[in-house]
Amino acid sequence: GPGRPVKNRAVARLENGAFKVTGAGASTHVVVDVVGWWAPAEVVGGRLFQSRAATRVLDTRYGIGAPRARVGKGGVVTVKVAGRGKPVPASARAVVMTLTARDATRSTYVTAWPSGKRRPAFPDLSVPAWRPTANLVVIRIGAKNRIKITNGSGSTHLVGDVVGFYP
Repeated sequence: GPGRPVKNRAVARLENGAFKVTGAGASTHVVVDVVGWWAPAEVVGGRLFQSRAATRVLDTRYGIGAPRARVGKGGVVTVKVAGRGKPVPASARAVVMTLTARDATRSTYVTAWPSGKRRPAFPDLSVPAWRPTANLVVIRIGAKNRIKITNGSGSTHLVGDVVGFYP
């Protein structure tokens, strides 16, 4: 709606090294953060995206992958996404998942990153209070096959469904 920021992950095909962003019916400001790219198979040695049926690895409403509790302001959950009993092999480099914030008590942001690394400056989700918000995220798998996820303000439940990985 008007006056509401919207955040989403998109995949754009380049034409002569560029892509176009267009809008319809209104003017707006657009911010684009480039977070990755795909190389031809000969460059990456055949290591291409591997899809999986959606598998829930995190749900703080029910204690899946983290304690059964809302994640408070500045709270961090560490989630094992690869290895024995997980939908991603331990040899994978990155996980692709749908990350959802539910029942946020305040407008907030949610950020995911590899365990053992520094948290990135930009969030993966911008979440309005009390509105479920989801986004597709691609996260390099960190130490001990884990990722970390933090909440910026108030408290919220977090849900994560793995949909694929990069070997």
